[in-house]
Amino acid sequence: MKAYKVVIFILAVFAILAIIGMLLPKGGINIGRTNISFVSPATLLVGEDSVEHYVAATDSSLIIAEEDKAQLDTFQLARYDVLSSDNAICFPDNDPEWMDDVFNALSAAAEYPVRIIHYGDSQIEIDRITSEIRESLQDEFGGYGVGLLPAIQPVKTTAIHQSCDKTLKRYIVFAPDCKMKSRHYGPMGVTAELNGEATFEFSKIQMKGTKSHTKIFGRIGVIYEATEPVTGTIRVRGKTIPITLDPEKTYACAVIPDSTSNATVTLRGNAFIHAFTIDGGATGVQVDNVAMRGCSGTVFTQINKESLETYFGRFNVPLIIMQFGGNAISYLRPGKSMHEYCNGLRRQFAYLRRVSPNSKILFIGPSDMSTKIEGRLQTYPQLPIAVDSLRQMCQAEGVAFWDLYSAMGGWNSMLSWVHGNPQLAGADYVHFTPAGAARASRILMNAITKAYEYYLLRNPESRDTHNLKQYTIDEINSETYADGIILPSDTVIIESDSTAGHDTTVTTNDTLR
Repeated sequence: MKAYKVVIFILAVFAILAIIGMLLPKGGINIGRTNISFVSPATLLVGEDSVEHYVAATDSSLIIAEEDKAQLDTFQLARYDVLSSDNAICFPDNDPEWMDDVFNALSAAAEYPVRIIHYGDSQIEIDRITSEIRESLQDEFGGYGVGLLPAIQPVKTTAIHQSCDKTLKRYIVFAPDCKMKSRHYGPMGVTAELNGEATFEFSKIQMKGTKSHTKIFGRIGVIYEATEPVTGTIRVRGKTIPITLDPEKTYACAVIPDSTSNATVTLRGNAFIHAFTIDGGATGVQVDNVAMRGCSGTVFTQINKESLETYFGRFNVPLIIMQFGGNAISYLRPGKSMHEYCNGLRRQFAYLRRVSPNSKILFIGPSDMSTKIEGRLQTYPQLPIAVDSLRQMCQAEGVAFWDLYSAMGGWNSMLSWVHGNPQLAGADYVHFTPAGAARASRILMNAITKAYEYYLLRNPESRDTHNLKQYTIDEINSETYADGIILPSDTVIIESDSTAGHDTTVTTNDTLR
């Protein structure tokens, strides 16, 4: 067949499809459980994975006319408010009652201690974002202390000062050159090998961003694995408290007589120290910060199940927060790589549910990030598509999703955050400043509070005892950068390196991460 006939044939097929599309109902035709609907030739050629599709997409079930709202009863209106408010959490099946188990646990924290664990990439390092969530919940439901800490802390945090007098070998599940064959990394994905004696010091830190509840603690625990007894002491307020790591167990805890802000732990023997717990009393809430630098959130299946159960099997953990995606954006593309990443996260959700079947999972999508494209600094083109894909995947998996990208302002919002007053993000156009982290976490807490108010409406017995506050979110004092920023070819961008403690420069020809 000649080329022009092939072209005519293709055009004729498209024309026939277009006519069929106009004749079919918008929602398609249902035959039994099967829906037959029309897909436009443009969609077949371009696909729906586009920025335009993402921007135009909306959940029409959450759009109600003003006159129809008046017909809703108090409960229906409150439910609608939770789902349709700015920066709302996207709950599975659009059901905010998904959070009831979490709120039930928090409401009972005066009797039974509660832990929430916040996993994330470098965006939550230094206790960013987690600290605000912890402070809000401890303010309302009780509890104090900073929670989980690794034996060796390579990145200084704003929560607590810690040090060790020995250099211990570390194994890290999210670092390719620090793996261990047994896969017994513990709940933080890191462990330190103790051979002999080592002294660990913990003390309050006086920084602007340090929260008041982290400055005191009343219990010190050790999550570990040992084949022989490990002896030790805790020095606090001039007192010496003995502690023993029993090889038949995986957790040891000592109660400090008086709440303190400084303690020294000395351990003697051979063991893997997975984490310390620096907590308050026997009740209240703890929110653990577990920052996994460079991680995309697909490493949990590489941690031995029994090793994870030393945490999830012992503590009451109604909620697991996972904040990942930023480290995957640079290589994700619509199609295979996006599909594979989402499938990788599905496996993590399933694994964590096997480890902790009573825990709900809230996934926080990636923030806006900037890169240089054709001389302009702007959002990674694939980022909105990735956010949409992650949202849909979480919905299918029964996982709640919170859209940090949209909460920032969407397309090119990172530019406003970097150049705003106050400055909300760093010169790497990726990581938040303390002010930016506080803003992001308070927007999230407002969404959680909306869901909690709906819970209180349905559970009036809790209404008089607890009430999470709503934060006022100020407008960003900055220009709008919808079209990005034009950069000269020799422009350099400062990339923050919190491990080294100083800034380095990279050319904008390179990816910013």
